[in-house]
Amino acid sequence: ANALDVLLRILDDGHIRCGWSVRGSGRKRRPTIYGPRAACCFTEMPLYALLDYTRARGDSALVDRYGIALLKRELFAAGARPVIYGLSHQHRESNTKCWPRMLHDSCGISEREQYRYVAMNLKNEYPIDWSHEREWRWADCEDKFDCPGLPVWLKNQFISFSKIILIVPTSIEAERLLDKLKLMRDAKTDGYDNPYQKELI
Repeated sequence: ANALDVLLRILDDGHIRCGWSVRGSGRKRRPTIYGPRAACCFTEMPLYALLDYTRARGDSALVDRYGIALLKRELFAAGARPVIYGLSHQHRESNTKCWPRMLHDSCGISEREQYRYVAMNLKNEYPIDWSHEREWRWADCEDKFDCPGLPVWLKNQFISFSKIILIVPTSIEAERLLDKLKLMRDAKTDGYDNPYQKELI
């Protein structure tokens, strides 16, 4: 799906779906999220830097000029944390042939926090460096939610956001999102009768 359709689906669902960020092809496909929990990924790049990054990548299938902005303090209160870029010693996995992908105990990151780990290596000929993304991640570590992700618009007792900004590149798309939000406000619930936070919409 294109980025606008994904954004509209997130609005419909009322939550940002967690994922495993699977990379590679064929037998080499594997998650880049470690540990037993899928995660939602965010960036704290300034908007101008995100737009520059989008242009530099030049592949709208990987990154595009659409987004959902939340206040960092509220995202932190909801349980999101900055990722851990690399280790102070060697990266080692406990079992590379099974799901989920787990770090070995010697890496020093508990199973509960492994979703935050991002591999990094600046020493070799083919460096791995994603630190420019200034990434944060959220995972439902305590199994609090019925939805498979971060409930942004869905009413719940654990998380609330006071402001949400939707980012789109054109005024026509902005109008389309406003129409969608009006429908959500009138409907009061998602397709499964889960109530929206009407005051937030």
